[in-house]
Amino acid sequence: MELQSKVRTLVVDRGYNSLSDFAEKKKVSYYLLRQFAYNRANSLEVKFLIELCSKLDCEISDLMVLKK
Repeated sequence: MELQSKVRTLVVDRGYNSLSDFAEKKKVSYYLLRQFAYNRANSLEVKFLIELCSKLDCEISDLMVLKK
């Protein structure tokens, strides 16, 4: 099983031009956002996921999907 991020799609759907545009405007760590968006993060703090949900107005389940 593999956990895949859907954050890039969410960011664009919310009207941002790119991950860096979102990170800059919403004061989110671009490094962490990029690692998560490209499925390169080995771990993420729950605090970061909550922050993303708050700033994207979504649920945690909107940020990722578990693929078999």
